[in-house]
Amino acid sequence: MAARFCQRFGSFFLAWIVVFKLAIFTTSMGRAALDDGEIRFIEGNETAGKVEAFLDGKWLTLCDDFWEFNNALVVCQQRGFKGSYDVIHGTMELQRTGVFVDLLCEGVEQTILDCSYSLVHYCRYEDAVVSCTPYDHGDVRIAGANSTSGLVEVYFQMRWIAFCSDGWDLTDADVLCRQLGLIEAVSTFEDTETESDMFSLSQVDCFGNEEGLLDCAFTTSQDCQTNSYASVACKAPENGMVRLVGGSDIFSGRLEIFLKGEWGSVCDDDWDLTDANVVCRQPGYGNAIRHTVGSFPFGAGTGPILTCCLDCHGNENDLESCARSADYICDHTEDAGVICELSNCKVTRDFPVRLMGAIGTPYSGRVEVLVEGQWGTICDDEWDINDANVVCRQLGFGIAVDAKTHASFGQGTGPIVFSQLDCNGTEMNLWDCPVHLGIGSGNIDCEHTQDAGVICSATLDDGEIRFSEGNATAGKVEVFLDGKWLTFCDDFWEFNNALVVCQQRGFKGSYGTILGDMELQRTGVFVKLLCEGVEQTILDCDYSLVDECTYEDAVVSCRTYGKLQAANHGDARIAGANSTSGLVEVYFEMRWIAVCSDGWDLTDADVFCRQLGLMEADSTFEFTETESDMFSLSQVDCFGNEEKLLDCGYTTPRGCQTNSYSSVACKAPATENGMVRLVGGSDMFSGRLEIFLKGEWGSVCDDDWDLTDANVVCRQLGYGNAIRHTVGSFPFGAGTGPILSCCLDCHGNEDDLVSCARSADILCYHTEDAGVICEPITRDFPVRLMGAIGTPYSGRVEVLVEGQWGTICDDEWDINDANVVCQQLGFGIAVDAKTHASFGQGTGPIVFTQLDCKGTEMNL
Repeated sequence: MAARFCQRFGSFFLAWIVVFKLAIFTTSMGRAALDDGEIRFIEGNETAGKVEAFLDGKWLTLCDDFWEFNNALVVCQQRGFKGSYDVIHGTMELQRTGVFVDLLCEGVEQTILDCSYSLVHYCRYEDAVVSCTPYDHGDVRIAGANSTSGLVEVYFQMRWIAFCSDGWDLTDADVLCRQLGLIEAVSTFEDTETESDMFSLSQVDCFGNEEGLLDCAFTTSQDCQTNSYASVACKAPENGMVRLVGGSDIFSGRLEIFLKGEWGSVCDDDWDLTDANVVCRQPGYGNAIRHTVGSFPFGAGTGPILTCCLDCHGNENDLESCARSADYICDHTEDAGVICELSNCKVTRDFPVRLMGAIGTPYSGRVEVLVEGQWGTICDDEWDINDANVVCRQLGFGIAVDAKTHASFGQGTGPIVFSQLDCNGTEMNLWDCPVHLGIGSGNIDCEHTQDAGVICSATLDDGEIRFSEGNATAGKVEVFLDGKWLTFCDDFWEFNNALVVCQQRGFKGSYGTILGDMELQRTGVFVKLLCEGVEQTILDCDYSLVDECTYEDAVVSCRTYGKLQAANHGDARIAGANSTSGLVEVYFEMRWIAVCSDGWDLTDADVFCRQLGLMEADSTFEFTETESDMFSLSQVDCFGNEEKLLDCGYTTPRGCQTNSYSSVACKAPATENGMVRLVGGSDMFSGRLEIFLKGEWGSVCDDDWDLTDANVVCRQLGYGNAIRHTVGSFPFGAGTGPILSCCLDCHGNEDDLVSCARSADILCYHTEDAGVICEPITRDFPVRLMGAIGTPYSGRVEVLVEGQWGTICDDEWDINDANVVCQQLGFGIAVDAKTHASFGQGTGPIVFTQLDCKGTEMNL
């Protein structure tokens, strides 16, 4: 692939030689030098590397003797990023002398010059290294200096845009405030004076339980009709407040507590159901159904761990009133979590359901629901087979055969309690389903002539799965076998089992397994399951019934495609039964849509295939008869190094002009052992190391991981030498699958990683995943400034490509592009981006046009 990457870039340059305008700029502001406090990253990439600061006229390194998370946070935000994944501490004692920077930030400063700092002449360990978090599609912010009140903006298609105030209400504002880590919305108001990008989001419509604003319904507008934009005032958290994060609803998740001005996790040492009950009662929920230990099912936190070893009596009003330890050693594989019941003062967790009006069968009828002591019916607006399946499952019947409308089983009496239910079909009961209109809303425009009904199959099939003591996406796993529901014992519970269970339930995959630590030594009938991870249902796996279970019931948390998880925006899939070839689809604005074939090529297809975990694209072709949603993606334009299709350029027309849609044939990972890939980096040359062994991808444990081993990986991929090896799950994130190799001992001359000696015994967690940053094949393009008289800091930009100096076309040339050139040359910031050959016309090829720099990159 590396050779193919170079070949593409060679043709990429030649294709632009036909352009005739020249981009020129100036960096002069009456000074040539950089300002004190400027930051750059070396030996890395645009988002990560060794940190250097410009102070007193020279570049100085920050020593990681004094390097903490708050320092990294300020550095990243100064560079224009969202924040820091974490710090990377060196382990090698170098005992150096020289001039180094000792930095002490609180994390709220705008630049490092606002922090306390001093110059020191001794550094015990290595240079400070950081990995920054870029903004993601769907991130939100409050514009202006006030962190809790102001104009609402969202990061959408690589830019910050405002929300029109049309339809904006407190429910929408609550979702925004929670997404920002605040509590709830105090009020909403309109901003009529803000100049906004012409492109805006409008008609936001949230249910209130979404994790992010882009999980809500919305439309895109080419401006707000009244030029009025949504603003909000959020309530800031107070010391001791708790919240649940990463669950499928507001009643479950990873526990976080607000202490000393920041949110952080709670260590699960000594964490039990008594402690969990206090947490559930504090925000007004019911009792705790289950306490969870470890980072599953709700994911690992990324910030500080603020408290540990809680010892609640159970009668406390809040968690801060419980005794706790001040001394603890924990990491995010030990984050505590909880699943709470709803409070009785709000509504019961289940709505009792019954079927009425059918003669001679209990499995069909008009659906009636008990709410506040009264039986009512459901309006058939948007009633479909998914909603019917939830009713049948809640009643313990088989799957739904039909979803009936227009009072097929006669008209009911009493209130109409729901309208426009929107179940995805996997929920355990109607409570878990989003509903647009419910009892008390006053907006249900429906009559009993529209009462919904259902026909359920009488019996369940062997192999049916349900989750108990959880929610629609997570809980104890039960299977229907030989006429009864049986539990899985977690003595035998592995990740591949969880993967098959989740996919059988219609989910994307599994976050992982939750292994119990309580020895119960039970007898009875339990299921022992052994899946490889590729089966369609658990009946395709090896399974047997056992009569003993040492530990607790198996629990799983599934990853969804739907409204329950914000990260699903941008997911990709191949439609159809073939997992490597077929129609290209992307999950965009809460639905799967096709990609028009206009402009679709092998470079775009390569990005798509890699996003699916496959190799490169073998070919592309068109489907001309597929019925697709009218809303499509079109004119996809990838450079080739993007992680997913939505990182590329694209447009969103209302259908393809020729009704022709993109399809692809991807190359599947080779079945032979030993392939490697880098995952989670900012480009293809860096990331968490994964290796393909015995038919699956997995991480490599960082025990004994060093630069010699990393060099073998980089060379196997066709890249340059390793710049740095990383240990721990930062900066590239923790893996979720198996850990397949450990304790490598390479000599450095091996052709691939499987040729290195390694240990057969692996005792590792994903907090110990190995990673690497490799040198690209061609790391940068040499740049020079020409045509200016009397100053080296201004001129026509020329770039050396394939031994020849060429120029850059000024199409879309802007201050961000100019800043990268200035930074690459070691000058100050760009003052102006000049066009129309201001410094005279160059000669040779025109090598670039329509550059699209963010301004934070180290080189072109």
